[in-house]
Amino acid sequence: MSERYDCIEMKILFLNHSDSNESLQGGQLALIELVQQWQQKNSEIEPVFISIGDHGKFSEICTQNGWTCFVLALDWWLETKGSRNYKFRSSQFLSDLSSITQIRQIINDVKPSMCFTNTITTPWLAYASAAEGVPHVWSCHESGNFNKELSFRYGLDETYKIIGDLSQLVIANSASTFEFLSKFVSLEKITLLPPVRSKETLNRLLHSSEKNSIHPTTKPKNNVFTIGCFGAVNQNKNQQLLFEALSPIALSGREFKLVIAGNIDQGYWSSQTRSGYFRNIANNMDVLESVSNPLPIMSSCDLVVSTSHYESFGMSLFESQFAGVPVVSTPHHGALEIIQNGITGTVLASYNPGELSEVILAYMNSEPLTQSQGEAAASITREFLENALALKIELLSRLEIIASGAVQMNNQSPLVALLNQSVKALPRDELAKLSGLMGSIRVQKKYSPQFLYRVRKSRFGKGR
Repeated sequence: MSERYDCIEMKILFLNHSDSNESLQGGQLALIELVQQWQQKNSEIEPVFISIGDHGKFSEICTQNGWTCFVLALDWWLETKGSRNYKFRSSQFLSDLSSITQIRQIINDVKPSMCFTNTITTPWLAYASAAEGVPHVWSCHESGNFNKELSFRYGLDETYKIIGDLSQLVIANSASTFEFLSKFVSLEKITLLPPVRSKETLNRLLHSSEKNSIHPTTKPKNNVFTIGCFGAVNQNKNQQLLFEALSPIALSGREFKLVIAGNIDQGYWSSQTRSGYFRNIANNMDVLESVSNPLPIMSSCDLVVSTSHYESFGMSLFESQFAGVPVVSTPHHGALEIIQNGITGTVLASYNPGELSEVILAYMNSEPLTQSQGEAAASITREFLENALALKIELLSRLEIIASGAVQMNNQSPLVALLNQSVKALPRDELAKLSGLMGSIRVQKKYSPQFLYRVRKSRFGKGR
């Protein structure tokens, strides 16, 4: 494999969040476009990807672009809060070490100039990069708030210190994430890049005529007020709040259409369908799963609503405004940054379904309000994209400086120093040393079922 890469001057190894047959997430779409634009700027760039899970949409995109993509089964360094399922620390450690070893082998085969982690859910590329002496960049799409459902194995503070320690640059996707990172990472290491796609890309998608991307009923002929809700359907996205808010409107006899478009958590969806408020609006609802291009659907709506508990940016809110649609959202970080309250939409004061119901009715009762805010949203998002483009150009130049080796790596960390002392395949007598270090950074003893040692082949033999 190494012969294939030796003729290329600058190879970049990326770790993607996950690979599945569901539609791509906003962070993945932004990464793909960043890589494409980087290749346009510098034809000597060759991206190579590692993706977590099974072969799915992301690896298909890699194949279409002629990019190599390794698909690996890697554990996260997250656990379910409150879990009482115990696991031997040695088993967890061997599983983690197996992940690092697999990636180190890829690094030795590919010989990248730089590594780039596009998720905070797994650190193994960063560890492997440090062990092999390869510069590393970490792109953070979250600030550790997972709706109080997940927690980091080493604790929040220690995790983000590790992220800064193992990276030459840390990319924040929003101002709130930047502010959060600054508590743990030195400011000179942090940069800001919103995960938005270019104006040209969004315009092309907005006016796409692809049959599978257009909502089958786009705009009802009788001009019924259409409300859109885009993105994953799960507990964090909290669509229950929207269903509760729309229920009294439906019972009052007002006509509306609700369009739900996104990947659905079947367990969450099943719990919602059994509720009375859901049954009250079921006949007003169109549900679309795995929509590859939601822009035309967004543009067919009169209003888009987000009810998330947490969003660090809010891609669907941003793209809905780009499509010229006003948005209403609960007061998460993404909404506070993206929505100009009273100008491009409304940020709710609370998570009260009664408040949301009143706001939706205000838009339903005022076409001038909907139209004026939609026009303002389209204009302001285009200005935002111009600023984001300037940030992206600056970032690409900075990435090339890091990949060239001009930025000195930090080898003072005990973790980095230990990894750099290890050989390509860590012998068993090194396990105790690294396990002890892992324990020193407050490894918790309890693990959820998703972190039970998975049966996998590795250079250390089969798991049991």
